Amino acid sequence: MSCLLSDLVALSSDELHQHTQGVNEKRAGAEWELAFCLLAIERNQTHAELNCSSVVSYAERFLELAPHKTMELLRIARSLEHLPLLSQARTNSFGRQGGRDGRKTGRWDGLMWAVFSTRLASSHGRTGSWL
Repeated sequence: MSCLLSDLVALSSDELHQHTQGVNEKRAGAEWELAFCLLAIERNQTHAELNCSSVVSYAERFLELAPHKTMELLRIARSLEHLPLLSQARTNSFGRQGGRDGRKTGRWDGLMWAVFSTRLASSHGRTGSWL
């Protein structure tokens, strides 16, 4: 058994649960930043400089991302670019206020944020192409 797995197995259920939630928050934050990196690569034509025909092919080749995942990340970054207050709120950990018992509540993972963005756009009469 690896050292990491041994350390994790030794944690209490509550400690392991809290640790797992922390890892998930870091993952969501990294995915958030990755979305904007991909949009910047598209805008700067970095993918072309690296002999890739598109950002999707760049992400497939260098990041091992599936094309649908790359398109989802680009869609989210584009939509939030036009909603600066929401983007700022996500960056400032909006929705992560402590509950009565001191635990974090209202986490915004990547999927939840994508659903929220899509619903917001549709409530303003926007189409899927806006996202």
